[in-house]
Amino acid sequence: MRQISFNRPKQKVRGSHRRLKALDAWAGQFEGYFPLEYSDERYIDYKIPVLDRLVDPPTTTKEWQNRAIAAMFKAYENLHSAKPSEFLAVNIDLILTWPDLHGSSIIIFFDESYREGFYEKDNEWQKRIPQTIGLEGIPFDVPKSIDVQLVNFMNRDYDGEETTDWYTTNWYVCASKNC
Repeated sequence: MRQISFNRPKQKVRGSHRRLKALDAWAGQFEGYFPLEYSDERYIDYKIPVLDRLVDPPTTTKEWQNRAIAAMFKAYENLHSAKPSEFLAVNIDLILTWPDLHGSSIIIFFDESYREGFYEKDNEWQKRIPQTIGLEGIPFDVPKSIDVQLVNFMNRDYDGEETTDWYTTNWYVCASKNC
């Protein structure tokens, strides 16, 4: 279950083994499943279903983050392999936010023009700046069948009175090489 720790953001994570096991089970649920019931929509996304402290600094460990990333890749690969032949044009992207993995998600784009608009943001409030990187620039292990692109996601906040500074998050957008 996806949870955010508002009251105890730096408390020790209890039940990490159980939580990681549940994340692996969540990834396994996508085996042989493709969300055909949502094919009339422009997209559907699946957020990482964990407690934020399990995958976000300062309470996470490298081992927990690696297990969470492996589960996200497993869910992605299960969805990709279950994609029916009539949906070959449908794109599935895995977005891993780094180092705060709690923002990670798998997005299935049923509408290609929406996907292009999703990544091509450049306005007063949001910017998405893609960068080419090599495998040495990625802070986690990537399966060989996956291409990765770094996207700097910049977001500006408006608190009702004034516009604040830009906040930047690194997105690692992962897509299958054979798409």
